Amino acid sequence: MTDDQQTTDTLALAAVIQGCGLFMPEEAENFIGSLPEHFASKGEGRVWLLAGEGAGVAHRSPEIGPGVWNLLFLGVLPEQRRRGVARALVAAAEVRAREAGGRCS
Repeated sequence: MTDDQQTTDTLALAAVIQGCGLFMPEEAENFIGSLPEHFASKGEGRVWLLAGEGAGVAHRSPEIGPGVWNLLFLGVLPEQRRRGVARALVAAAEVRAREAGGRCS
């Protein structure tokens, strides 16, 4: 249900960032504006996960301690809520962290 994001998925990520209701419009635009740099740098350990056809996104980033990742962002479009999207994204983030020899906090 989830896939690591590539540059071509920026539009799907942007739609969830703008539509999930977690950010003021200016904050959303700043977040979206940082996506090209994120992909150009290959994420530097940060991972974006996209659910389905853009129903929701999760973003995790490494912490200072070894093997620990922090789930920084979890957003689901209002019309996709209460369908298990967030639960699937959290589970995928935890699986990816374990596969990398770590854990999510």
